[in-house]
Amino acid sequence: MVAEAVRRGAWRRLTPADLAAVVSALVHEARSDEVSDPPVPSVEVAEALGEMEAIWREVQARKSEHDLTGDRELDPGISWMVHRWASGRGLEEVLRGGDLSAGDFVRRAKQVVDLLGQIAHASAGELSRTARAASDAVLRGVVAADRLD
Repeated sequence: MVAEAVRRGAWRRLTPADLAAVVSALVHEARSDEVSDPPVPSVEVAEALGEMEAIWREVQARKSEHDLTGDRELDPGISWMVHRWASGRGLEEVLRGGDLSAGDFVRRAKQVVDLLGQIAHASAGELSRTARAASDAVLRGVVAADRLD
């Protein structure tokens, strides 16, 4: 998914906060089967998520052709929260109105930081810079509090 999104330029128009938000859809997995329609922080995020959904469907179709197990669907359930956090908002504001605990948010945010680091390392130019900036924007406060390196 990530390699194909990078190859196709699905994230080229995103700000650091936008990129963090769309990457969160790759790592988040809701605890319940309840499907919700979470708010999307920007038109650019909505477009990137749409492109990612199309890529996901293509990948699943190819896997099915070869009798391979499919992957779970993208889950943008915390994209708004991650966007607000990467935009510098406080934890209380980020969590307000959601059903995610602070600990769960921090765990997901660390997964987002890890994936953003991989994207920064594997890509070049503007996307690499945006991924590094997004990682820095997410890795702050309680998310960075127990980091040892």
